[in-house]
Amino acid sequence: MKINIIVDQNNIDSNTDSNILSFMFRKIKHKTDIKMINVNNFKCDKASINIFCSTFNNILLSYAKTNILIPSQTTFSKEWLKYIHNIDYIFCKTRYIETLFQNHVPNHKLKYVNWRSTDMKNSQTKNFNKYLLYCCDMEHTDYKKIIDNWDSTYPQLNILNGYLIREKKQQDNLVYHDQTEFQNIFNECGIHLCLSKTDNFSHIINQTCLVKSIPVLINAQPMNEIVNDEIAFLINSNKKTKLKKGMGNKYDYDVDELHYMVNKIKNTSEVNLNIMSEDARKFALRNQAMNDDLFK
Repeated sequence: MKINIIVDQNNIDSNTDSNILSFMFRKIKHKTDIKMINVNNFKCDKASINIFCSTFNNILLSYAKTNILIPSQTTFSKEWLKYIHNIDYIFCKTRYIETLFQNHVPNHKLKYVNWRSTDMKNSQTKNFNKYLLYCCDMEHTDYKKIIDNWDSTYPQLNILNGYLIREKKQQDNLVYHDQTEFQNIFNECGIHLCLSKTDNFSHIINQTCLVKSIPVLINAQPMNEIVNDEIAFLINSNKKTKLKKGMGNKYDYDVDELHYMVNKIKNTSEVNLNIMSEDARKFALRNQAMNDDLFK
């Protein structure tokens, strides 16, 4: 079976989704001929299936018998909706995305597939007195808000990709790291601040759980879909705003909620934090097993 995976090379979600698909197709027994296609091409090889990963090009629809879209709502252009009836199936990474498309296509075209992330767990010893702030989505996360309000009495905050922060606040419990230290820091820090205002599929939250760390996130969709309050600390949102680009909403929180949550974590026993971290990995692996069923 020939499959075209259509990718926008300038889109992080598109590249991530295409890599996940390639990994999953390599695992199945049935022989597949996979080709990566640049979305900006005007033609491509004929195939049984086109899979559009967080991107779309109406011109390429005629090159496959079946066309599948895996959308990311934050980058989905409203202009594409005029062609959406030509798509055979929409694979939804989250229930939130499924809800957003229910008004645009018949229900039989929507398939909730969940999604998966790269498992980066290593043997690094866990430290719940070290927090992580991974700077990777400047558009949808206010990292400066977190850093500026990080109190000197709080545990150590490790800031990965610190070069993205223009004005670096200097404080004894703020440590800036570059990407070369990523995997060890990601595994060592027991608490991860994953305070994105919106997401398409929350890989950072999912990967946090996979490495047995505990995520702190805004209690809103789609971020809260892949956790529960037994494996994560959920911050209440105080503001909902419609996205200017893409589809859906973004959510914000009051800084007092952050202070409340840090103090709550500080007062949580290490025994309970260890239980949460163990359960987080089990929960994430169960979710990913659902995605495996799609390729059987």
